[in-house]
Amino acid sequence: MRRVSHVRLAAGLAALLTALPSAGQDEPPQRPQPSDRREEVFVHFVEIDLLATDRDGSPVTDLTLDDLVVRENGKIQRAAELTRHETAQVKPAAVPAGTIRFDAPDGQIPRISAGVEPRWLVLLFDLDHTEPHLFGELQKTVKTFVAKQTRETDRIAVASFSGELSLVQSFTDDRSVAIAAIDRIFVEPRPNIRWQARIRELMSLIRDCQKQMMANKAFDSGSECVAAHGRNYVQETRRATLDYIDAMEQISRLLGGVQGRKYLFLLSHGVSLDPALEAVETIRAVAGTERHLQDLRFQLSEGVDYRRQFYAAIDQAVRGKVTFLALDPSAPPSGDFGASQSVEFRRGAEPYRTAFREARNGLDEVSGSTGGRFYGSRKLLSSMTKALNAVRGGYTLGYYSDRSRIKDPSDLVKTTVKCSRKGVRISTRRGYFIRPGVPERKLADLAIGEQTPRENATIVPFDVTIDPKEMRALQGENEIALNYSVHLVLRTADGSPVAESFHFLGHVYPKAAWEQETIEPPRYRGELELAPGNFIFNIIVRDPGLGITHESTREIRVARGAKASAG
Repeated sequence: MRRVSHVRLAAGLAALLTALPSAGQDEPPQRPQPSDRREEVFVHFVEIDLLATDRDGSPVTDLTLDDLVVRENGKIQRAAELTRHETAQVKPAAVPAGTIRFDAPDGQIPRISAGVEPRWLVLLFDLDHTEPHLFGELQKTVKTFVAKQTRETDRIAVASFSGELSLVQSFTDDRSVAIAAIDRIFVEPRPNIRWQARIRELMSLIRDCQKQMMANKAFDSGSECVAAHGRNYVQETRRATLDYIDAMEQISRLLGGVQGRKYLFLLSHGVSLDPALEAVETIRAVAGTERHLQDLRFQLSEGVDYRRQFYAAIDQAVRGKVTFLALDPSAPPSGDFGASQSVEFRRGAEPYRTAFREARNGLDEVSGSTGGRFYGSRKLLSSMTKALNAVRGGYTLGYYSDRSRIKDPSDLVKTTVKCSRKGVRISTRRGYFIRPGVPERKLADLAIGEQTPRENATIVPFDVTIDPKEMRALQGENEIALNYSVHLVLRTADGSPVAESFHFLGHVYPKAAWEQETIEPPRYRGELELAPGNFIFNIIVRDPGLGITHESTREIRVARGAKASAG
């Protein structure tokens, strides 16, 4: 069976040519017929991933091509094939034995796939924007999810966000290791942005302005006192919002080096992309709808709408083929916040609901744009179960694109998939990019050594050498740091997974040696232990800072009772 991949652009072109009239005919010239013309049409084969569920959130496992209509930039394209992810497996007995041993300093153990395509699951805990009283429930629920609902073949990573992104545990198929990593996140209390408390604080400050000016009978919601507090609120929110968006882009860059289907479980309340909205609603709650309120709205919004950065982060997730599954266990604010504080809100003012709604809108958009789902429910375990059910309803749809409506090849090619069957919900990424956003670089070399036959297997040594000058150099005071990932994948010649090994790595040089160019490249040694058979060995090296991925491939043939050979 052909290996299934994410949104992938085939390199070949198919030219469809009509027959030309033969030369040297004696008949007088005839009026040209349609068959007398030479017509050339370029088509491209594109693959996109989709998730399919029914009204109850259960996976739909029996879709056919006849159920789906795919459009590219609004134009219907010809669907060619549909492959379900969960059935695209090979019986372990049918796959030759193979093991990867890689001498990497991160201590990650290579895994044997044995015909099963692993799912790459990342659990990202947003500690900044999740209410602290939910931490205990969050910790317990996610540990239960890992222990009881993930598979032995799943690769699980754990990360956290608290002002900056932190990778707590790289990918592992040992669920006890993943659970221990979750516990480490909650060992110490961390700073937290309590969005409701911040709105209450702003409200109190506006009320102080009101009292001061009412004493002088000169209160105006557009006064400098009110505007200054509104600006401070928006500016304080700005850094936290940009840090959050930057973390989303960073995790997508990191995961871009993983070859396979990647699902990011984002446990977060999210951030408002325009905090001026909630600031103005807070002012409205205290001061009402005076004539300057609308002007203040535009004044506070100037230069603080983060949608450009937000969409850049989404584009990075699309390029990295990362599917976001966002989960927010926060309870929606009730309508009696004012009454609970013994304060009467002005009619129509909704400061808490506005902040809550805007944050959730962002989670919904990032999930939908990356082909995932958003789940906003207090029942977190149920939400995570539904998210995993959606993953079980995963397919790869292949179609032929004529690209007739593509003006700039560097732009996003927008795709949509609709299902004609009632009650079926389809999620896909919002499109794909024809060419990478950055030029290609050769980041590493893969060298295969001489083969050594042993009693039960053949040993194939290899070296991976990183080119430091092609990497993004992170400048320190006295040192230069490089960060990169290496993914080693061993498959049979027909694409069935045999073994894989993934590593987040780095290397540090003294700054003086770097500037004098007296450095040695990082080199990692490894070996393949193979049974007789034909194999494909890939290494995928990625510089997440530059967003560049380099892939090297070798064909390896192991004959029964003979030495291995590499091509």
